[in-house]
Amino acid sequence: MAESDSKSPAAEFVSRHPELREKMAESENFKQLKQSKALQIDNEQLYVVQGDVLGEEADLYVDSIVRGSNSATEDRIARDLFLELDEGQKQLIINHFTKR
Repeated sequence: MAESDSKSPAAEFVSRHPELREKMAESENFKQLKQSKALQIDNEQLYVVQGDVLGEEADLYVDSIVRGSNSATEDRIARDLFLELDEGQKQLIINHFTKR
């Protein structure tokens, strides 16, 4: 996103929770996912979050974790990203981004 644009809800959420930013930076699963979803558009790094939806790194991370919170998901990387979190982090994301 351009500097003048506001942050996405996922980016704001991750910036308020440095422990999630740290997990995102350290995760080998997320590094692999980012490589497969990265696009360079007008000198801006974006990621295919879902279908044709583009977003920032935090959007990809949070969306993947939310999808991974469903134990029936067939998205193995998303499930592994969810399982990398401790119980408190899992609940934090579930409570903020899902209607469970």
